[in-house]
Amino acid sequence: MRWGGRRRLSGFLPVQSVYADFYIRDEYWPDFEIEHFDHALDWYKKQDRTLGG
Repeated sequence: MRWGGRRRLSGFLPVQSVYADFYIRDEYWPDFEIEHFDHALDWYKKQDRTLGG
């Protein structure tokens, strides 16, 4: 469970993905548009990358 809308694996999969953040869209791939990608980049820029600390 993650508070504040964050989605992370927290050690569930290989060590390379321990601190991975996930950006999730409800659209399927054929409906994915360039605006969605721009929104994902904006979302990533706003993330507080504390790496668990």
